[in-house]
Amino acid sequence: MNRNYTAYIERDVESGMYIGTVPGITGARTFAETIDELQDRLKEVIALCLEEMDKFHGGKDLPRPLLRDILREIHISIDEYNGLRSL
Repeated sequence: MNRNYTAYIERDVESGMYIGTVPGITGARTFAETIDELQDRLKEVIALCLEEMDKFHGGKDLPRPLLRDILREIHISIDEYNGLRSL
């Protein structure tokens, strides 16, 4: 059986590393230098987490994939930010 999970991916501005988190699966978080490497690592982490959950739950109640979220990049000018801070 195949399942598709959604991962939130962020890029650390200082290190340039990609950080991936899978909501709904405790501990499913990793990092890598490239998106391709991150995807491979996320697959490994998800598999390990599901394997551990299976040991404790006997195959029952494994997390189902969450609905796909819509992420949007929100732009705000520094002037808007400073204006809000002064309220």
